[in-house]
Amino acid sequence: MKNIVIVMAFVLPLSLHADQEMFGYLGVATHDLSEAMRIALGIEYGLIVEDVEEGSPAESIGLMAGDIILTIDDQKITDGKSLKRTVKGKPNERVTIKFHRQGKNITKTLTLGQREKSKLRFEVDIPDIPDLKVILKTEEMRKNLDELREAIEELRHELEKVKEQIK
Repeated sequence: MKNIVIVMAFVLPLSLHADQEMFGYLGVATHDLSEAMRIALGIEYGLIVEDVEEGSPAESIGLMAGDIILTIDDQKITDGKSLKRTVKGKPNERVTIKFHRQGKNITKTLTLGQREKSKLRFEVDIPDIPDLKVILKTEEMRKNLDELREAIEELRHELEKVKEQIK
């Protein structure tokens, strides 16, 4: 079997958003608020903080797990995508963040951090063409395709995690 390196398929989608060398980052792991959580907390929108990275800009202002990010520079933070959009283009910029903690809204100012864009590289074993012709004629191909689909799904989930860590 030949060992073929596939770079474009996975790097290109990430690079399309990378017109700059550095991305802004806050240093939090987050989760979208459910409708029930918004109703229970009496808020219309927000993004709940699950974890705060040690040494991050978020930690510098005392942001904690359980806090709900409401706005950054008056931009509503409704989900993970809106947080990324708002933060990524502002490396080392000073921003105002409004968050909800234990029934109170708190506003603080912080300087976002920066992270260098990364490229991902994946290696995939692809059978030689003669081997592939034999496989195509067998029931084993269906089994292999199912396993490949599962592996691709796992890679997608891992890629999402890596993208989260990068940003």
